[in-house]
Amino acid sequence: MCIRDRDEIKNEYCYINFTTGSTGKPKSVLGRHSSLAHLIDWEIKELKVDSNSKVSQLTTPSFGPYIRDILVPLCSGGTVCIPKNREILLNSERLVEWVDKSQITILHMVPSLFRLFSEGAKNSDLLKSLKYIFLAGETLRGKDIKNFIDLFKSRIQIINAYGQTESSLIKLFYRVKECDTEKSIIPVGKPIDKTEILLLYKEMNICAHGEIGELYICSDYFSAGYYNDNTLTDSIFKKNPYKNLIN
Repeated sequence: MCIRDRDEIKNEYCYINFTTGSTGKPKSVLGRHSSLAHLIDWEIKELKVDSNSKVSQLTTPSFGPYIRDILVPLCSGGTVCIPKNREILLNSERLVEWVDKSQITILHMVPSLFRLFSEGAKNSDLLKSLKYIFLAGETLRGKDIKNFIDLFKSRIQIINAYGQTESSLIKLFYRVKECDTEKSIIPVGKPIDKTEILLLYKEMNICAHGEIGELYICSDYFSAGYYNDNTLTDSIFKKNPYKNLIN
């Protein structure tokens, strides 16, 4: 769920993405300039992206992270790196070879593609330029990262990130540690800048320690809601009843 810290969201639309979420029914989400800029600025700062950075672009324009993958390097003076053909993405050794020869420094991908990628990474002398692997979009498990971390240790930082199309993509992130390989599920970590997290149960009451609840993201930097569907927007984007508590 998303909680707005402001009562109103300005109509500063800049894109529309479609998401099915858990329903399987496509919903159109209105992206905002300020929210997209907030995410891009955060990643540039957090990963120290600059004119020497080479960032992978491995997804399709219909997938929300495509916008991030393109604009993070372009807004920092870096380079967008795109494979010549789809076959590279379907072969683990060719994918590793492409990342290595392209001297990519930041690799954006979903965990399922990372599992394929890690199968081809069999030599610790490879990937000398790679600094970060940024994973999002699916659950990340300890077994997914074990072989890769056993090989590369902490030389390449894996980051597990979480967010939704509605929240303008990433709102939580976690820098994976070597000891995390024994965990069944890798944490999603802490909120990015200017974002707060609440764990609430029924009727939006705050969970006590050890209680199971639902994750609510609090931020000014969300999408503007669903296109032409105010009822659905109001059911997902809540006003913040704890604004004074978390500010």
